[in-house]
Amino acid sequence: MEQESAVLTEEKVSSRRIGGDPEAGAKGLLGILVVDDDEDFAELLTMFLGREPATASVVRARSIAQGVHLTRELHPDVALIDYHLPDGNGATAAALIRELRPGAVVIVLSAGASEEEIILALAAGADLYLSKTSSLFEIRAAVLRLAARRPHLRMLVHSERQAASRRLGLAGAVGKRRPRCPRPGG
Repeated sequence: MEQESAVLTEEKVSSRRIGGDPEAGAKGLLGILVVDDDEDFAELLTMFLGREPATASVVRARSIAQGVHLTRELHPDVALIDYHLPDGNGATAAALIRELRPGAVVIVLSAGASEEEIILALAAGADLYLSKTSSLFEIRAAVLRLAARRPHLRMLVHSERQAASRRLGLAGAVGKRRPRCPRPGG
């Protein structure tokens, strides 16, 4: 079977759902759509976000048109959109995806952003604007932080954090407060 990080072709899309909400179909997965025409960056981001197949399903689009098509077909929970695309800009893509998936997390990315582009993207419905110079860890953290704010995605993110803590040997530590250290002289 083809890896999740591969770009899906139209004939393969119709039978898949990647969204984690009950209407979308794929329970237990945080579905992510990456819309970017920069092959190297998109592949790196897709592979990084999709390296935990039990918690994330990631697909790619190279244009707004493909991104909108995949949004209609796959119902992603998160959309990461490059601002500069061959058929338009990230603000337009954010507005179209937000219209199709009002509860989705929408993040616009760009290698170089003007203040006007940032304002347009946020006004169009993006939750966040990040520079492509952000580390992959920062992008992933932003995805999880914003997804955790959505009631229908909260449990998916919580499950992902628990799985990560088990891998790191911190089982039971996630979500618990650390005991306070006594103050000196108190």
